[in-house]
Amino acid sequence: VKKMSLDIADNDVDDMAGFSIEIEGRELSVYNLHLQSIGLTVDDKELYKELTGLKTENNVHRIKSQLLAKLSAANKLRARQARQVRTYIDDDKCENVIVCGDFNDVSGCYAIREISGGEMTDAYAECAFGPTITYNTNRFYFRIDHVLYKGNFEAVKIERGDVNSSDHYPLLTTFLWTDD
Repeated sequence: VKKMSLDIADNDVDDMAGFSIEIEGRELSVYNLHLQSIGLTVDDKELYKELTGLKTENNVHRIKSQLLAKLSAANKLRARQARQVRTYIDDDKCENVIVCGDFNDVSGCYAIREISGGEMTDAYAECAFGPTITYNTNRFYFRIDHVLYKGNFEAVKIERGDVNSSDHYPLLTTFLWTDD
């Protein structure tokens, strides 16, 4: 295992690690990343709880001024980060690549489409069925952690782990080489 040198000082992706791995004579590049979160405050989370609770009082002005601007700013930053991650993938000469981690967004979002570049496969979509939750704090019940891959292997199993040391559950993925 060799850590890749990623020049991230001059860009928006500050939580990304790349590794070059050799497995049974095959090269594999693995990128683990954490894209921009929304950055909600305690007050923002309380507002969200009010919105998702049974006794909601729609305060449109508060929602607009407090939450929508943060959602928009985070989406724009994630879009820039996704383009930078895609640049790393395009510059990487390895044909076997895994990109995984906390994308802070749901399936089908711009960041996933940009990073996959039309050539990567979503491991969960490939070998799982139905919804699952990887983040479950403050009534945010979403799968925002993802595993994308391309190359001479395929995902054959993916399951959500039950680690309680984080506000995220891991996605445990099993791959098989297909070039034999």
